[in-house]
Amino acid sequence: MGLAATACRFVVGEVFLLAGLAKIADRNAFEAATARYGLLPTRFVRPVARWMPILEVAAGGALLIGAGVVYASAALAGALVAFTAVVGVSLLRGESFDCGCRAAGAPRKIGWGVVIRNLVLIAMAVVAAIEAPHVLALDSLAGGASDSISASDATAILFATGLAVLAVVLAGEAVSLHRAVRASERRAT
Repeated sequence: MGLAATACRFVVGEVFLLAGLAKIADRNAFEAATARYGLLPTRFVRPVARWMPILEVAAGGALLIGAGVVYASAALAGALVAFTAVVGVSLLRGESFDCGCRAAGAPRKIGWGVVIRNLVLIAMAVVAAIEAPHVLALDSLAGGASDSISASDATAILFATGLAVLAVVLAGEAVSLHRAVRASERRAT
């Protein structure tokens, strides 16, 4: 399970680091998306929208450097459960709007695909929390932990997961751009 747990740690870390940075880059859009869900009292929307991206960047970064892997993974799994519940409630209400998953770039509408993606990320965060892989991790400096994979294997996993996450992000952006161009062309005719 060492390879899978290490890959899960890196993927969840990369996804949340990127998502948090995108939200920080456009805080107003993320705050608007947070408000659209209509599940938080108005006075909590701004603080949640301001602090959630910071939590995502901190926890994602912690997973990548291997600092507090169990705690960072558990925190992100908990956040994902909350995000998934909020999206599910909105879908059951029949609502459709930008999910706020990433504030930068083209908007991404809530849908069951977001729920499925979140369930996969929850499973990966849970695996990372339970297994707590210590290879290429600051946690390993505390001693006592040994992993079944080498540092060179973990480096290859980090590189591969980074490329995979980047490919998924770029593919998503390409699809969004294609849809926007087609919608623009339809409006022009």
